[in-house]
Amino acid sequence: MEKMELLERFSKLPTGNICDAIYDLGMVCHTVDGIPPLRIGQRRTAGYAVTIQQAMRKEPYSPVSLIRHPKYIDSELEEGDLLVIDVGGKMNVCSGGSFLAEKAMKKKAAGFLVNGCLRDIEELYELDFPIHLLGGNPVKSAALIETVGINVPVEINGTQIKPGDIIVMDSTGIVVISPKDAERVLEEAEKIFVLETKVAQLVEDGEDVTKAFKEASK
Repeated sequence: MEKMELLERFSKLPTGNICDAIYDLGMVCHTVDGIPPLRIGQRRTAGYAVTIQQAMRKEPYSPVSLIRHPKYIDSELEEGDLLVIDVGGKMNVCSGGSFLAEKAMKKKAAGFLVNGCLRDIEELYELDFPIHLLGGNPVKSAALIETVGINVPVEINGTQIKPGDIIVMDSTGIVVISPKDAERVLEEAEKIFVLETKVAQLVEDGEDVTKAFKEASK
């Protein structure tokens, strides 16, 4: 299946349906917990993980920036990429703001997942760009942090994310899917979505939930 078609189909599925599909297939469901969406109701997205690992600077602040991710966004980020910035959960500094998000949008990136903070929160609210993050902080990244790895495996709250993993994010949560399992999971999740759409209509028409599931499963 073509890569962008896969992402488009995943982006139409609630993360709950995807998790159900993974469990129905007898696999372990990997979710990134504890990192909420920028705002409830932002659009669902699916993308291929591109990872940036950051840490507190080993040397005092200097005018020389060691963050590197703006240059990566400018030159390397591609359509369908979902940028994962792992700052180890540090909340005393930001890893960027609206300028980086706007550039990523122009390159048709899928979104940002930040295990840390961003600045320009009001401006980010106005963008139609999916972002999950820990919070906001106005302190610029060059002052305190440096990039220590690009496109390396990162671990966020106990869940490993590898470059190229498929990440689906919505207001409910974040699911990480290995590329080797993606098509199986997608097909099973689409079946569940169709079933639950039928159930929703039956319930809206006045049917009991249990009976609606039985009827829709026929």
